[in-house]
Amino acid sequence: MVSIELSLNISAGMYQQTQLRLRHNLENRLDMIREIVSATFNKGPDALIKELAPLYLGVNSSDAESSAFEVSVTIAHGIHVLQLDQGRESGHSGLVHPAEVAYVAKKLGLRGAHTAIGFLHDTLEDGTSTITDYRNLITSKFNSIQNGLGNYILFYVEGLSAKKHDDLLQKKIGLIEQIKQQAEGRYAKILRKVLGEDTLLNWKKHKVADSLPNLLDLEFMGSKEGRSGEDRQRVKIYFAEEYILPIAEEIDSNSKNPLSYFEYLQELIEAHKCRISGQQAGKPKVY
Repeated sequence: MVSIELSLNISAGMYQQTQLRLRHNLENRLDMIREIVSATFNKGPDALIKELAPLYLGVNSSDAESSAFEVSVTIAHGIHVLQLDQGRESGHSGLVHPAEVAYVAKKLGLRGAHTAIGFLHDTLEDGTSTITDYRNLITSKFNSIQNGLGNYILFYVEGLSAKKHDDLLQKKIGLIEQIKQQAEGRYAKILRKVLGEDTLLNWKKHKVADSLPNLLDLEFMGSKEGRSGEDRQRVKIYFAEEYILPIAEEIDSNSKNPLSYFEYLQELIEAHKCRISGQQAGKPKVY
């Protein structure tokens, strides 16, 4: 009995060490992305593309994937320039977040056009273009690379774009419901039938990819539009705990990814809750 218990403890300890190492590696990559974007944003999209490409493209990447990556970075850069690059509350360039999201999405198994979707996921919501102009931009730029690619990318980006709402929490909850509805739409059914694609699962992976960098930067969120920083942080924490954690658990259960995003997000959430309440966070759990 003792030897069995010892073996279980050793196995649990090794598992936890592996999880911590994988998290550390991912955070190092995200730090690298932040440094690259911060150092090259003002040099223009070509400089960004050159520096970022090795992190997103591999030797087996197709010409279409490479072109889609270049176009998505160029569009995302242009939109943030038009916004005078208001930046993140962490002090980083506004382009840092979509670059991080695209990278985490890649680690979650979303590749090819989904790297472009990661870079563009907030460009419709945060940009100043009309919906018609935005649709024309995306379809013309990406369909010239590959027929139908622009429609595919636009489909996912529109699904990830929250409708305006005065209440931050309701805006986020509304987006989850919107994603579920679009996953039952005609185009989603065509993708499921022709490509065997689970659009709802892909959207869920994008939402986890979006949430992780936000939680890593959460403590920098300050007062805005009459709401205290702590209040805004609590909304993010509640949404992540109630809506994103179950998604991450589902992804973990259907994935061979060695990093548990459910456990990672869960511990980030608990650490933020302890920080806000003034309590000391406990040690990472051993599963």
